[in-house]
Amino acid sequence: MPRPGTERSQPVGREDPRVTRSRSCILRAAAQALAEEGAAGVTVEGVAARAGVAKTTVYRSWAGRNELLVAAFEQLAGEVGVPGSDDLRADLIAHGTRLNAALRTEAWARALPALVDQAERDHQLHELGRALAARRRAGLVDRLRRAIEAGELPASIEPELVAVQLVGPIFYRRFFGREPLPGDEIAVLVDRVLASISWSPTLSRASSSGSAAPSRSRR
Repeated sequence: MPRPGTERSQPVGREDPRVTRSRSCILRAAAQALAEEGAAGVTVEGVAARAGVAKTTVYRSWAGRNELLVAAFEQLAGEVGVPGSDDLRADLIAHGTRLNAALRTEAWARALPALVDQAERDHQLHELGRALAARRRAGLVDRLRRAIEAGELPASIEPELVAVQLVGPIFYRRFFGREPLPGDEIAVLVDRVLASISWSPTLSRASSSGSAAPSRSRR
């Protein structure tokens, strides 16, 4: 046993494994509460009880219920990957198809309307929700930026705006039309968005070979 004053301190930048385990346990409990009870079921007290920890343990990682709610949603939804093949159109169709399916079947999709509703009434949750949405779009935005760098898309486009054009109709049909976008319409959606920014496979190949430059977006 080390003498007093000779204990080794935790290395700088390395989190105590006990803290890591506690946080993982709390996140799992929060995600379960969100899936089973919706946004109303995610409270600091309720999640602490599910996780078998004290409320103070929850507060060490999250300042309050709003932060915990957003973290629970991210835990439940998982990562949103976007394929990175040499075929931009195929990657966008694959991403849209996965999102469309997830909105029909996954628990996070059922929890999303309640999160949006609460964010309309709570400024802090609104800002947290905006940051969450940006993180969820990041993979798609990055894929579009790489397409611009590769000459597959015009340099004049705004990747964030194009990302919203691609996923917006999918969310709209699910939550306002109360039905998913038919699977065969995902390709139609992608083609229409790409056409709106003057992209085509022929143009992309010509741009990559240096024989032609991408045209600017049509007004």
